[in-house]
Amino acid sequence: MKGNSVNKLSNIEFRQHKEKHISTNIDGLNTSLSNTINEIEEDELKPLARTVQDSSESLNTAISNIKYRDYCIIEHLNNIVDTESKRKYKVYIRYIMLFMIMWVIIAMFIIIAVVYLPMHN
Repeated sequence: MKGNSVNKLSNIEFRQHKEKHISTNIDGLNTSLSNTINEIEEDELKPLARTVQDSSESLNTAISNIKYRDYCIIEHLNNIVDTESKRKYKVYIRYIMLFMIMWVIIAMFIIIAVVYLPMHN
């Protein structure tokens, strides 16, 4: 389970790395489109440039939604890993308690054998 979670985390981190590069490229395109729109004088090309810029902005929105979804998935996987480690910790505490109770019972038998039985013989 833990190895699978680590693989999922590394895949998501790889995707985030790719998305960061795509986002950087799109930001560069947005900047150049804004500059181009300001430079365009003809009325026919302005609507086309605006449409391209709107498409670019919607693509940016989609990428930010994907980043948020990946963040939620990473948080969920981290919670799963934390829960698994807490379960193991609780199991170890149970074993330690059982071991201590076992020694208390053995000590009681030794006390009975050494103190109580010789008094009544």
